[in-house]
Amino acid sequence: MIGIVLFLLFIVLFSVAQKGTKNLPDEQEDEDFVVPLEML
Repeated sequence: MIGIVLFLLFIVLFSVAQKGTKNLPDEQEDEDFVVPLEML
């Protein structure tokens, strides 16, 4: 049960982080932030 809850929390935090980057006024900063994630 604990593992499932932590997994769901991780998904929620990850989705919120993506929305936060999309709301940035500068698109260049968003691109620089996405590239390292793809490398991982």
